[in-house]
Amino acid sequence: MKATVLFTSIILTLVVVSGQPLLSAAVPLDFGISFGHVAQYDDYHTSGLSTHLGLVKGLTERLELLVFVQTELTPDVFGDAQIGVDLAYSLMGKRWDKDGFAGMGVNMLVSIGILAGVHSQEGLFGLDSIVAKLTPIAMGTAHVGKRNRFCTFGIDWNIRDNKVAFIWNILISDFYIRGTWRDDPALRFSH
Repeated sequence: MKATVLFTSIILTLVVVSGQPLLSAAVPLDFGISFGHVAQYDDYHTSGLSTHLGLVKGLTERLELLVFVQTELTPDVFGDAQIGVDLAYSLMGKRWDKDGFAGMGVNMLVSIGILAGVHSQEGLFGLDSIVAKLTPIAMGTAHVGKRNRFCTFGIDWNIRDNKVAFIWNILISDFYIRGTWRDDPALRFSH
């Protein structure tokens, strides 16, 4: 219960800090697919390669929502999987601009999120951990259609075991399928 209250409080704080409510009139149209590497050191994950597959959606000029699955590739393909949700805030500037500008091409992100999986003693799906992450380098924007997030690192608080672990990503790439320059009528060629 305390973890849920803490997580909700942090998300509400990020929304207020962003200076724009989630249900504003100018909601970003960007939507993308993300893919990359994930490494996590806790009792659930063995040494091996894991992958991140997800969706990214802009909420405001500075906030975005990431919904993803991280799953083990080696030594057991799909041997362990978790579902995650992150709320990320752009630190260096707007990730999207309601007036049609592309946003910051180089940015930093801070995020808070949750991971859920089937790690209880009963084998039931449930909340595993709360994570806080920093991405020191994010290059690209939704407007250009691609963004790379480099060297993300953070802390994973495993709620079930009450332990803290280190989490990191070498590279996660976001490929935007909506909200890019191709969707801007002013940039289309007329015949």
